[in-house]
Amino acid sequence: MIELINMGIDGITTNYPQTLYLLSDTTAPSDVIINSATPSGATDIILNWQPATDPESGITNYLVYRNINPNPIDLYATVGDTTDFIDHTSVENRTYYYRIKAVNGATLKSLNFSNQVSATTTVDEAKPTVLFITSVNDSQSVYIEFDEQVDELSAETFPITLLIKV
Repeated sequence: MIELINMGIDGITTNYPQTLYLLSDTTAPSDVIINSATPSGATDIILNWQPATDPESGITNYLVYRNINPNPIDLYATVGDTTDFIDHTSVENRTYYYRIKAVNGATLKSLNFSNQVSATTTVDEAKPTVLFITSVNDSQSVYIEFDEQVDELSAETFPITLLIKV
């Protein structure tokens, strides 16, 4: 259909009119307005925004841009037609800046970035909890699974006192 449209034809007969309708949409979706960026826990940030609109082909997804510097232009995540996103940063005590664009059914993006918001993660004061320990038939290594991300270097080098019950 795209090739025919680009050739300048006057009409197309199809069993898939919704596809033709989407392809003929040349109007970008409305710009996004971010309501909030709220820290949650120590390293998660919850983004919430107002839905964009596109009467021709609807909104198919949102593009989330994130950086540690203002005015991010690096695409960080693509989410569906939802208006919420949880950024699991896994980094403590850092400020992140966010902007969003909408994408419609014809894959056109909002003309402008959304307003910029920022949020700062906090310091995780809770100690990680051990979920699982195994040696996997390896007498030289012990593998430990925690309930949260643990810095690999400190987990490997931190002095550990083992209490072995017989």
